[in-house]
Amino acid sequence: MTRSTSLGGRIAATSRSAIAVVVASSALFATPILRANSETQEHSANTNSATADQPTETEPQDDGVIPRGALLEKTRQKIQSVYEQLEAGEPEKALARIEQLGAIIPDAERLYLMGRARLALGEFVEARTKFRGAIQRRPRCGEFYYWLGLSYQQTDSHALAASAFNKAGLKGLETAALHEAWASSLMETVDVLGGISRKRFELPAEPWQVHGGIDRDGVLVSCVDPEANEWVIAPRDSALFHAQLATTLDEKRGTTWLVAGEAWAKAGFHDIASLRFARAVELLDGAELSKCHQLWAESLYTAADYDGFIDHAKKCVKTSPDGPGFDLADAYDRAAAGHALIGETDKQVNCLKFAVELQPNVERQLKLADALLAMERSDEAQVRLRDALAMNPSRAEKRQIKRRLIRVTQLSMPDRR
Repeated sequence: MTRSTSLGGRIAATSRSAIAVVVASSALFATPILRANSETQEHSANTNSATADQPTETEPQDDGVIPRGALLEKTRQKIQSVYEQLEAGEPEKALARIEQLGAIIPDAERLYLMGRARLALGEFVEARTKFRGAIQRRPRCGEFYYWLGLSYQQTDSHALAASAFNKAGLKGLETAALHEAWASSLMETVDVLGGISRKRFELPAEPWQVHGGIDRDGVLVSCVDPEANEWVIAPRDSALFHAQLATTLDEKRGTTWLVAGEAWAKAGFHDIASLRFARAVELLDGAELSKCHQLWAESLYTAADYDGFIDHAKKCVKTSPDGPGFDLADAYDRAAAGHALIGETDKQVNCLKFAVELQPNVERQLKLADALLAMERSDEAQVRLRDALAMNPSRAEKRQIKRRLIRVTQLSMPDRR
């Protein structure tokens, strides 16, 4: 299952944070192009034409240079238009705008923006080439490494993605989006907890010392000795640490809670995972909401909460805009098998009945008949077997059905002794 969140969501979340950096550097490099020629102005009194980027008549022209504030604003607006097109899902228009602006955008930013446009178009190899070019020109920019990592994620190259995210962090980038993506890739490559250790804290315990609390050594996983305030800690290079840190950096970002829930579920802490998923449900919609219910359902299934599993499987199907993320009939089959393992035969029968109603087939009818026989409900079992026989079974299935019918008939006959 692909764990990366939607690419469009990441584009919208990080675009505005990068504009300030791009604009400042763009203005610096663009100044020689936009600067008016003061000597020409002094000797050419008849010159009355001006380009769109030159100062208007109302702007101060004491030194013949566009005022710094106006220059920054003009440059910001032009570059912002590229971001707006990317956020609107119009990468082709963004590429055309980048070409139109030309040298007003410095090389590093131009390659970066082109990389994002190529990434949105699904041209992952070309996007990586652009991002690497941007990194060569400005190797200290963490944002460039972050987007390079996203391009690797899209082709499931999670080890390379995690490496790029690590470099982004070393360059000073500290955003919820980064740590969320970082956690997703780490979950695909290494154990979610990493190299755990134990640590004792001073008593009394502080409010932050709970499951998911962030410490300088990592994230608190579980308290193994409450009297000594001793905790198991997952290190800072673990998926769980990055997932939990992302939620502290942006508490209103739904996908961070989704990834945190997934991480806790993979670590085996399904009760804590449920708390994270519940928070995500409040913030998500559409396909991401459906995915949250799907992951929540799987977590509950692993925890042997089969009623909860079915509840969230149904919610997954209900909230999916592009078709069900679950085959609900299969979900009922799985729940029936789970109930059977823990001796809940009545719930097993109910789940099998729902599965048969949704997608009737011979195999499901036979399973239901067997479960009914185990509950000594032979009359109902006989009905199910005859239903199966009427579904044009294979020769092998027909022989099984007839053997079961003979058995059911014998069981339903009164004792003649």
